[in-house]
Amino acid sequence: LLFFPDYQTVLTLDRTLSVTGQFNLLQLGFQGAKAVGTSSDGLLWVYDETSFLLKKITADGTVIAQSGDLSLAIGQPLHPVFLVEREQTVFMADPNVGVLVFDAFGQYHKIIPISGIAEFQVMDDQLVYFREGQLWSFHLTALLERPFSLTFELGQAAKLQVANGILYVLENGDLTAHRI
Repeated sequence: LLFFPDYQTVLTLDRTLSVTGQFNLLQLGFQGAKAVGTSSDGLLWVYDETSFLLKKITADGTVIAQSGDLSLAIGQPLHPVFLVEREQTVFMADPNVGVLVFDAFGQYHKIIPISGIAEFQVMDDQLVYFREGQLWSFHLTALLERPFSLTFELGQAAKLQVANGILYVLENGDLTAHRI
């Protein structure tokens, strides 16, 4: 998924990075989409800041699921920067509020109070994220947060991805892999 917020355009790609779909969110009636993610059934989750709603839409813009007004539920406007669905749960990060958790129908459940993060991964029962130069893990059922013990330093601008026990680090154009 590639999201171009300045143009309100979303491209979906296959595993060979070929374009499989294009969504013009302005043409679909969205004026302020700030966070976008794919759903497990190939549709699109969109958070629309102008309506304060998380919506699941089809390619033609039909809304098939949506949250209630999140500004009322949370008590403040949201400014999410990241959204992902894993195992019928939607996670949306607002660096000032934390990680909001929704079910597969877009219904709000709770906030995980981890502020200051803009990206994360959901792996099994873990939320893995990078904050303040440190790789962290938050267990979603035990509700415990702990840092990873790494034998190397991570820069503030590092981009991270964890897969199969390996931490991939992209920093200053260099990609390195570390077993964790």
